[in-house]
Amino acid sequence: MGFTKIILESDSRTVIKNLQATKEDYSEIRLIIWDEKALARIFFFMLF
Repeated sequence: MGFTKIILESDSRTVIKNLQATKEDYSEIRLIIWDEKALARIFFFMLF
């Protein structure tokens, strides 16, 4: 679609905290977090 800037919203405080963290995540939701962080590198701007 050509988006360069996106905002990801969630009602889960844990998910957002893990996405914003700079340390490695080893929680049960780590696979989702790792995927989202990998996707975030594609965009010029991504806000959680």
